[in-house]
Amino acid sequence: MPIIKALSMAQNVANLLANRKVWRVHSIFTNGFNLECEEERIFIGTAKNGRLPFAIQLTHNDVSALIAQIQINEVFQFDAGILFHPNFQIKLVGIEQYICKREKADIHPSPLSLTTEKKTGLDISISEWLMQPKTHDLAKAIKSTDAVFIEQTLRYFIGRGNGLTPSGDDMLVGILLIGKVSVPFKAVLTKLIETEILTTDISLTYLKYALQDEFSELLIALYKAFQTGAETKKIIEQIYQSGHTSGIDTIAGVALAIEEEISMGKRVVIALGGNAILQPNQEATFENQLKKCGR
Repeated sequence: MPIIKALSMAQNVANLLANRKVWRVHSIFTNGFNLECEEERIFIGTAKNGRLPFAIQLTHNDVSALIAQIQINEVFQFDAGILFHPNFQIKLVGIEQYICKREKADIHPSPLSLTTEKKTGLDISISEWLMQPKTHDLAKAIKSTDAVFIEQTLRYFIGRGNGLTPSGDDMLVGILLIGKVSVPFKAVLTKLIETEILTTDISLTYLKYALQDEFSELLIALYKAFQTGAETKKIIEQIYQSGHTSGIDTIAGVALAIEEEISMGKRVVIALGGNAILQPNQEATFENQLKKCGR
């Protein structure tokens, strides 16, 4: 029986395998496949779209060989550091374990570099999507403390679109990457995905990890570039290649969160006249104000 040694795996996967021994094939793609157990999922495949917080990495050749031998619902069993399939084994002992955690920091991105004519999965460009009334509602919801309004808005976007990760969900992941959301926003989103079936189970996995500040390495690289001021064009182009439109939809969410953060930052009032520059009980004459300004 062939034994394939994995390249690396997320620390989260090691934790999942420590407590769950029997997994089933959930879905199969050209660059890997998903295993499922008790509403938890593990992606086994290449790092084409960046290493994920719930993944095991294999070489491209190994992935091609394995997906030709597996079918939906087939069983994998984990024991002593090895994933056993009837036709092969995946060895996980002694490989690199990584963490895809985004550490919050001050970022200074330009929204102009993200607003493009790339078409989202909702069949409109990022620029057009940013102008939609429902998108404006989502922008308000990001910082809102009104749980009712937040829930109404999120219900519109969760699960909206086609595919294993609908566009609305990918947009929410992009918003969560920037991380400037209100506590109620995060709480309502968590409640909705944990208590109701509103989208696909694959999409739920991405949202669950994003709510824990865990993202693909590509998205974390983008966030770090925003933090340091490094060039982002190459990273964004790589993200655009993820899925059919998943990468584009995620960048749309990033653009919205950044635009909202910048617009919030502009709402500043500076008082430089009248009582703001006078001593207590000092008369507000032109001469007194001029003296306080150093003239």
